[in-house]
Amino acid sequence: IHLLPTLFAEIDAHSPGTKLSFSEWNYGGGDDISGAIAPADVLGIFGEQGVFAATFFPLHGAEPFNHAGLRVYRNFDGAGGSFGATSVRASTSDVARVSVYASDDPIVVVAINKTSSPIMAGLTIAAPETTHLRAFVLDGSGAAIHAADGFDAVDTNAFAVTLPASSIVVLAP
Repeated sequence: IHLLPTLFAEIDAHSPGTKLSFSEWNYGGGDDISGAIAPADVLGIFGEQGVFAATFFPLHGAEPFNHAGLRVYRNFDGAGGSFGATSVRASTSDVARVSVYASDDPIVVVAINKTSSPIMAGLTIAAPETTHLRAFVLDGSGAAIHAADGFDAVDTNAFAVTLPASSIVVLAP
């Protein structure tokens, strides 16, 4: 399904300049890591594709993993660390199992392991040269994002990263 390209084509044809947004969405799973992975992945897609806004709609008060999935883009380090306003190209060596999104200014990479097994993946980002990235991990052990060992570049802006099972790893200088 090419939903976003189709919607953007319709906007361009019938109402150029109109911005696309999604409101009152929630994929459920607020008490499970899947409830963090789904919104983190869709927010990455929305940003990558140029969606103007996306408004999460909580179904009930206790949705810790849903909120953690949003925090990977806003305050992932507990000190205001945030995904930048400009998306840049990012790629992974394992497209089928790993999603990756990146921003410039600041450089932030969000890598999502959508499987129940750990994965070693190569990540490449199109951003100013970066040689070391700190890591922050959200996994099924709880809804808190915690600091982890960082990664050194194996080539210009290329990193070999181990992603825990069903996890989101945020990388930042």
